[in-house]
Amino acid sequence: MKDHRYLHSKEKFLDYSYLALKNNFESKEEFISFFDSIKPDDEKNLFLKTASFYLFIVKQGDWIVDIPNSDPKIDYLNDTFKYIALFSLIESLYSMEEHLDYYQYLMRNKKEIKFGIDKKPSSILTEKYSEYKKVYGAQKMALLFFESLEVEDKELIKNKLRLKDQESAFNQLVQVLYQMRSNFVHKAELIVGFGTHTTISKLGDGIFINELTINDFQNIFERGLIKRFRN
Repeated sequence: MKDHRYLHSKEKFLDYSYLALKNNFESKEEFISFFDSIKPDDEKNLFLKTASFYLFIVKQGDWIVDIPNSDPKIDYLNDTFKYIALFSLIESLYSMEEHLDYYQYLMRNKKEIKFGIDKKPSSILTEKYSEYKKVYGAQKMALLFFESLEVEDKELIKNKLRLKDQESAFNQLVQVLYQMRSNFVHKAELIVGFGTHTTISKLGDGIFINELTINDFQNIFERGLIKRFRN
């Protein structure tokens, strides 16, 4: 039996979802009409879950520090918390129904893996891992979301996030955003580039200039979330 817990408590979670996204609708009636148009019930349930989580952990969720001699709210901690939460919500929107871990993926495709004398086993496994990431990797889910954005939001990202001394394709900029997410998840590097002022930072071999704020990113997410379910 499918888990439709959010849809089963529709009235409560519909109110939460409207609070999260009301700036994008003329009225609550318009919002309800939009929700009613979502098909099937799996999608309705996912929408209520995602919008409600967004309200609690991002839009109205702040990282509060309760430590002597420390401010209760520290901007870069708050921005990091919200940024990572946004990426988690984005990835959840495009999760595959059938997810395979890397071992399962190799076993499914084991007939294609032949350790001959022309290639080292490590080379073959590297190729297969690259193929696996393209299908099941979290970055793929993020790219699907950003590629689906309206032209205006893509231009907003291109105008406010730039790699120094080069014209960057939109996908390159999305990879920069994703790399910031991964640096925190895997290296505990805090995200300090989304304040109210322009920041210039080094990421890998490049220098990027960032004028996006966390509020910009939230607004982009809201419009992308609505477009995801409107389609």
